[in-house]
Formats: sequence, structure tokens, C-alpha cells
Amino acid sequence: MFWSKVDDYYVQCTEKYDDTFKEMNDNLFEEGYNGCFFLKEYTTTPEYLAKKKAYDEESEVQSLKEYLMKTDYVISKLNELRLEDETTYQIEAEKYKDVLAKRKEARARINALQK
Repeated sequence: MFWSKVDDYYVQCTEKYDDTFKEMNDNLFEEGYNGCFFLKEYTTTPEYLAKKKAYDEESEVQSLKEYLMKTDYVISKLNELRLEDETTYQIEAEKYKDVLAKRKEARARINALQK
């Protein structure tokens, strides 16, 4: 456990904490983003809220990009099938229609978050 200064507030950061620590400090600290505990009075400030929003958005973008990378094989597979045989391509495209729809949603969400 360590203390870190964020703006003019000290933040208690820890990888792991036990229930006793949490119970003792519930009235002073609130678990925030990035595994840190922030003073409750700090978690209502505009600076904190802006940083938390930015952190949450970046985390969501990273998660969506990971999903796109994990499903890239579908695009490669469909592109190869389209070059070889249109009928087989149509069958496989139907098989992966849910993945393709989720990929489209993920790209749209990434674009919205990054504007």
C-alpha cells in the first residue's frame, strides 16, 4: 500500500486490501478508478470526475479493441472465402453474422468515444 498525491489530495493505492481496512476507512475513502482509494471529498470534485470519465472511456476503448483483435480471424476467413467461392462465403457470413454485428457496434462505439 502506498500514498500518492493527486492534485492537492492524497490517494491511497493498493493492489489488494482486506475487509478490515475497508470497514475502517469506508467513512473516509471511496474506491475509485485504477485500483486506488480516494478521499470521499475528492470524488465529487470536477477534476476527479473528469479524470474518472477519461479513464473509464479509455478502458472501454481498450476492451473493444481487444475484442476486435480477437475476432479479426473472421474477417480474414470471410475475405478468403469470398475470393474462392461466393456460395461458401454466403454460408459462412450467415454463420458469423452475430460476430460481424458486434464488430460493427464496437467500431461505432470506439469512434464515438474517440471524438
